[in-house]
Amino acid sequence: MADPIRVGFLGIEHIHADFWQEVFQESPHTELVGAWAITPGLTASKGAEFGYKSWEDRDALLDACDAVVVCAPTMHHADMVELAARAGKKILLEKPMAATTEHLDRIGAVLEETGAWLMQAYPKRFDPINEEIRQILDSGDLGRISLMRIRHGHAGASNPVFGGTWFTDPDLAGGGTMMDEGSHAADFVRRTFGDPEEVSCFMSNSAHGFPVEDTGIAIYKWSNGLVGEIVSCFQFHGGENSIEVYGTHGALIVSGVDLGSRDLTESGFLKTFVVPEDSNRGGELVLHDEKKWTVSDTVPQFKKDTPTFHKNVASAFVDAMVTGSPPPCTYLDGRRASEMIIAAYESAKTGRAVKIEYG
Repeated sequence: MADPIRVGFLGIEHIHADFWQEVFQESPHTELVGAWAITPGLTASKGAEFGYKSWEDRDALLDACDAVVVCAPTMHHADMVELAARAGKKILLEKPMAATTEHLDRIGAVLEETGAWLMQAYPKRFDPINEEIRQILDSGDLGRISLMRIRHGHAGASNPVFGGTWFTDPDLAGGGTMMDEGSHAADFVRRTFGDPEEVSCFMSNSAHGFPVEDTGIAIYKWSNGLVGEIVSCFQFHGGENSIEVYGTHGALIVSGVDLGSRDLTESGFLKTFVVPEDSNRGGELVLHDEKKWTVSDTVPQFKKDTPTFHKNVASAFVDAMVTGSPPPCTYLDGRRASEMIIAAYESAKTGRAVKIEYG
């Protein structure tokens, strides 16, 4: 058997590092050599909790690694990727890729210069229910899709310490709920429907007074006429429909794939209604007593096993390195999702619709 791939963390500020470290410790293909973090004392406390080495010397950690996982605050992503790429390491990068176009350009430039291998982390890509959603949409049974809505967020702001974390510091996070949680939705949206061309966005921090937004809604438009909405929030204590898709011949509803609905929805996570071919496709209404949801038996992995849902990212990273496969989520994937979100912030700032500039 080949020597294990030595993996180290540059930053463990994002909570996903807590899930990923377990994968690297348990996999026979990897050795977790430890972590370095921006936040003083963080690696010492986390290392003691999870059983890995805390490094004070960032460069020494880099020298000891074959692969690097970046879980630093978002505004430090470009710095960490540059260090890892120039050191010749394979890279797993926490989402979002970056909060500014300048940082996206820096990451792209160093990857092109060095040829470094980078995987962008988006855990929703590995939840089996999303493949079932894609199959339904690809079947064409719903007809021409005209409207899509996604609600994604959490109730973290109910924790009194949340306001003091880096997630509410614009100098570290680059934005609030739309940057952190809306990014998940953006990747799902563009992977499912393609890249939108325009966005109008509204944001507010009125609920908690953080220096970043705690609530945001972004309305995207595609060249084919599709209109889509991403709603994100730091106070989703409850919710039902996580995803809604409406077409000329039917509808699709998904729940249990975000924190607002995970702990409330117990069944019927994916349901569809398709207008019968011999019914109102000719213009007549479907009678109410004839309308019934078709309910899938699939339970979202996020609902039944949230830790594994998050570990899937690290597992996919290991698998790709071992097999020599391309990253399952690329630099371009991460960049496009970030460009969607960056344009939303520009719209909220200027009060106008913004054409999305893709690099």
